[in-house]
Amino acid sequence: MGGTIESKVKINSKFKIRNSKFEKGYTLVEMTVVMGIIAVLMTLGAGALISTRDQYILDSAVEEGITAVRDAQNRSISITQGQVEGTKAWGVAFNNNKIKLISVGGDGTNYDEATPDINQNISISSSSATFVYFASPFGTTYLTNNACDDWIDSGLATKELRPADSCSPILDPSIISFSYKNKTQSITINSRGDVVGN
Repeated sequence: MGGTIESKVKINSKFKIRNSKFEKGYTLVEMTVVMGIIAVLMTLGAGALISTRDQYILDSAVEEGITAVRDAQNRSISITQGQVEGTKAWGVAFNNNKIKLISVGGDGTNYDEATPDINQNISISSSSATFVYFASPFGTTYLTNNACDDWIDSGLATKELRPADSCSPILDPSIISFSYKNKTQSITINSRGDVVGN
């Protein structure tokens, strides 16, 4: 039938040896395709990582703004509980790309109490009011465009303070916008003292 068993074994073993040479390693084309896929995945991953980092920086600045407003509210109410003496009002200034927690002392002077750290590349702008004040004793909210140094008795039985006429409060809600690179977020503060992130 065409050869002995030994010759068939030799032929089969030679065939296996030849095929085993091709089974070892990868071709240049295969390696290039794999490297290309890895490069595309790394590029997509790096882009997503940068976008996530930028969003985190912006979210942190917005949270700092909301926290500063709520801190000022709480401090203005704590005046009535005897925890802080000689302070007429607490507020937050959103200007010069910074968030400043401020207080109006018993002598009417306006001074910085604390400045939360936010990224210096974040731009802060306002639709109307750049200052938000909370007056003693109930944390009544006043939105203004300028610093209120002069606070007077409202004449009400509650002994509530209010800014002098020179301060000119704004009644509309104020939208404070935070911008970083191509992203923008905002918070809205109304005359009731509600602060909401958008």
